[in-house]
Amino acid sequence: MPISTRPIPLCSIDTTENWSLFPLPDDDSTDQLRLSIEQMGMLSPPLLHKIEDDCFRLLHGRRRIHIAEKIGLDPLVCHVLPSSIETPLLFQILLSQHQFESPLSPIEKAYFLRLCLQQMKKEVVITTLLPMLGQRPKKNNISKLLQLLDLEKELQHLVHKQVIGEKTAYALLRIDRDDRMLLCNLFVTLRLGQGKQQRLLTLCTDICRRRNIGIETLLTDSSLGTILHHPEMNNPQKGARLFSVLQQLHSPGLHEVRMEFQEMVRELGLPQNCVLEHSPFFESDQLRLLITFKNGVEFEQKWKELKKLLTDK
Repeated sequence: MPISTRPIPLCSIDTTENWSLFPLPDDDSTDQLRLSIEQMGMLSPPLLHKIEDDCFRLLHGRRRIHIAEKIGLDPLVCHVLPSSIETPLLFQILLSQHQFESPLSPIEKAYFLRLCLQQMKKEVVITTLLPMLGQRPKKNNISKLLQLLDLEKELQHLVHKQVIGEKTAYALLRIDRDDRMLLCNLFVTLRLGQGKQQRLLTLCTDICRRRNIGIETLLTDSSLGTILHHPEMNNPQKGARLFSVLQQLHSPGLHEVRMEFQEMVRELGLPQNCVLEHSPFFESDQLRLLITFKNGVEFEQKWKELKKLLTDK
């Protein structure tokens, strides 16, 4: 077996190298982890790589090592890889250790690939490790993930925490830094989900491209600025109003048609169990009426009348 488990003195563990897959401040669960170790012991031992008889490189478990030092847990039971282990297998075990604890975020995948490329040929990484990351073994999949490391550290953290979606993150890389930071602040402030993040980004970039202005200029416009700083609107209200105004700026003709349709629906005074729908983007004149019945009995009672109305010519 390439791995053994045994007690290792803390003084023999070299922590100078950072093998973390997310080398950014992330202390959200440190207190809970310390409490768990104090009450139940080290349930998941750190992973070490033997360098010499009395020297071991820390591969995984930096926080656990620091907690062990603070509470005097010495020696510490660790998983140990032999000095003779081949590099690809070492990284396969390291990745499996991380994936056993939780699925990797896109940012963690990017840091892992960068770590691999520092010690292995790209071809080996593509064939051996990309499939373990759920990626097809293609060179451009490495390049794509590594792009995420061009994001600012605070934005990497938001992607890691799934506050910002992965698709949104790639789109953000195509705009200026100041605009990127401004939009990310909006995503967080308005608590937008990933779908609405992409929609807001698309609306803003399209409008700005046509007007040849920056996103900051657009969002500080009097009408939009008033919405974002309105003292009486809550965040969902601000978000809904912001999208409405941006959609009007983006597609004024479509907005006008939509408003006319909404006015028509209001004038019809439809019952609560009826919904009238138009075709997507009004590309045709067809309308669809959705009727909700309490149960099959009510449907059978109403269907005879409806059938007569629908079939009369």
